[in-house]
Amino acid sequence: MWLCVDIDENKIAMLKEGKVPIYEPGLEEMVRRNAEKQRLSLYDGFARRAVKHAAIIFIAVGTPQGPTGHANLGIRSRLRHRVSPRRWTRYKIIVTKSTVPVGTADQIKQWIAEEYCPAFCRDVQS
Repeated sequence: MWLCVDIDENKIAMLKEGKVPIYEPGLEEMVRRNAEKQRLSLYDGFARRAVKHAAIIFIAVGTPQGPTGHANLGIRSRLRHRVSPRRWTRYKIIVTKSTVPVGTADQIKQWIAEEYCPAFCRDVQS
């Protein structure tokens, strides 16, 4: 079972209609087929159970420019609280697909280590 969560209600509505908001060869058919077979659930807003029970968390967020032209990374702090390892029931694979500055993956790894690893990890590897 796949669970797709997006805060953009329009994107979820499109996906529920079998339309994909990005172009990727074969993706639209794959989404449609899996939704019809009830192997794909689509939610707008934020579903805590998605984070708690997921084996893999894909983080795909926009990175708008700030007033100075640099990347506005405010989404990271909001995301940190929503994807908090404190809600995890097991280890996760974190996949990021975002246009962010070099070093962002290291920062994500660091906050996961800070929140999750004191109780559960011996070593954090890239």
